Amino acid sequence: MNARFLVSSLLVLAACPGPAPTEDAGLPVEADGGRAELDAGWVELDAGARDEDAGTTVADAGTTVVDAGLSTPDAGPCSAVPVTPVCTAGGWCWKNPLPLATQLNDVWANGCSAWAAGLGGMLLERTTQGWVPRSSGTTETLNGFASFAPDDAWLVGENGTVLHFDGTTWSVVRSNTTSASYRAAYAPARGLVFIAASDGIHRYQAGVLTTIHAPARTSFSGISGRSVGLLRAVGEEYIPNVARNPVSWSFDGATWTQNAGSTWLVRWNRVADDGVDFYAAGKMNAHGPDWGFVGKVPWQFPLATTQRSSEFLDLAARGPRDLLAVGRSWGNHDGLLRFDGAVYSAVAGAPRASFTAVDSAGGDFFVVGDQLGRVSDGAWQPESSGVRDTIFDVLPLSNGDVWLSGGLRSRQGGPFVATGLPAVPPRLSSISGHAPDDLWAIGDNSTVWHFDGTHWARASSGPTTQVNRLQATATGEVWAWSWSALWLFRNGAWNRLTLPDPTFSVSDVSALPYALAFVTGQLGNTHALFATNGARFSAQPLPASAASGLRLLRGAGSLELWAVTNQGEVLQRDASATTWSTIPLPFANAWVSELVVSGNRVVAVGPAGLVLRWDGTRFVEEDIGARVGLGGAAIAPNGTLWVVGNDGAVVTRP
Repeated sequence: MNARFLVSSLLVLAACPGPAPTEDAGLPVEADGGRAELDAGWVELDAGARDEDAGTTVADAGTTVVDAGLSTPDAGPCSAVPVTPVCTAGGWCWKNPLPLATQLNDVWANGCSAWAAGLGGMLLERTTQGWVPRSSGTTETLNGFASFAPDDAWLVGENGTVLHFDGTTWSVVRSNTTSASYRAAYAPARGLVFIAASDGIHRYQAGVLTTIHAPARTSFSGISGRSVGLLRAVGEEYIPNVARNPVSWSFDGATWTQNAGSTWLVRWNRVADDGVDFYAAGKMNAHGPDWGFVGKVPWQFPLATTQRSSEFLDLAARGPRDLLAVGRSWGNHDGLLRFDGAVYSAVAGAPRASFTAVDSAGGDFFVVGDQLGRVSDGAWQPESSGVRDTIFDVLPLSNGDVWLSGGLRSRQGGPFVATGLPAVPPRLSSISGHAPDDLWAIGDNSTVWHFDGTHWARASSGPTTQVNRLQATATGEVWAWSWSALWLFRNGAWNRLTLPDPTFSVSDVSALPYALAFVTGQLGNTHALFATNGARFSAQPLPASAASGLRLLRGAGSLELWAVTNQGEVLQRDASATTWSTIPLPFANAWVSELVVSGNRVVAVGPAGLVLRWDGTRFVEEDIGARVGLGGAAIAPNGTLWVVGNDGAVVTRP
């Protein structure tokens, strides 16, 4: 995740407004006989680099390339880009958050354009039209960028994955040759990249991977440098059943040296260079709350710690003593803080969100995480929108409104906003209903809430026992249940039903109009399925494959049923209620977290972006454009399929 100082080349700056850089580009040149050479637009110093540890000077073996995460000369702030949804070639369009929901692990800024990469091979490019998806050529999770030039960049990831960018196309040059996690990279020369990995430090050049440093029990998470002869790497030493010790190492062109550390440290994450010193971001614990910190590498006291962040995951430098540290945020913790080498300061307008990575170029810091955006002239500039909380349920209505868990509503395609909630809002889940002025949900402490078209309020005469799920029917009934109780709301009153056996515990209900329902659960040491009219329960046969129990139960009208077992298998009962079939999934060990049935349409969703569509014969996998975990789905009256999940994911397809 490093950009180089350009002197005469304007490739990186072509998209940025502002003055052209001067020859020295503001670089500190030490007065020790060093010479500045203009070589294809790069500033090089052959006089060696100053090592701050113990006041010594380490002579470099060869020319030192000024690089290591420094930004291009300040070309002024970048222009804003529109926040637009992403639609896949398969017709899936993201509704929240925008541009899409996925875990992004790193960002590389190239002037006013940028690239971000993450889970499942996700790759986004920042263009004048906004952040748009690009093909990475892999489904491996991608962790770290490095660049020597705009047409010579690298991206590393899980299972030994290495990608290269030639200025136009990303191509996979190495993958699945090892189980090691490649986490960060540094590119000091064309065609050369150093990789910090779970199994050591590697050099990749001309198609050859060479392990150059692999201390016992040590994995690396960050690497930076100023040349092939001046590297800094941070990581963790794991001594089984004893401790995990954060470590940092220095390389002088000939020898790797382990730097002194502190017992207060919990973790180093990334390392960067501001042109004068190397800094690393991480977490420390002084036998109390975790603190985020930025410290020099090699280690120097005093530490500059802050309780305003619980952990810094990355940092980038715009110049000497001008760093931005990003990390975890919750409660009163900040996810973005400026650092001048000694003091942390707030970023104006920064959201209370968590961020995973940062890079700088063109005068701005580019940041990815819960939100995408820039820090420009000390202020936050968003480049994404929407809610990033986990979404459990989605309820599309015939009038065009769409409700999400938490009490968020979209009016005819508008943004999702909290609607009708009291001053101290409950955490609403299991939202169900058919009319915009008659909705039901489960709130805090397993209570039932009702929406009358204007306000959410706790039901005045709800169930008197705990319930954790509910389902409303088109004819006005509401079923609510927990393991130990089953309630039916009908004709304005709630009634607790007597279960078919004292040992029966409810696992799921599939409600039909006119107070009819199917109920499944555990009966003693076995599993059972019942049909009920609210007064009597009639036992229904189950196949041997349901011996583990039915976790999800969905009706398709009449007597046809679809179910998911506790082992993740999908079962179907035909409309005559005589035959159960086991429906194979496209691949082994697929886990279904939600099943939605509407007429002859059946869709299953699950972790890592899993969407399976029933085509009448088999389940076919769909690509929603991200590997985010999915836990809810619904089919709207107009036929649109809605799918929701982690990171605020809301995605649709006609």
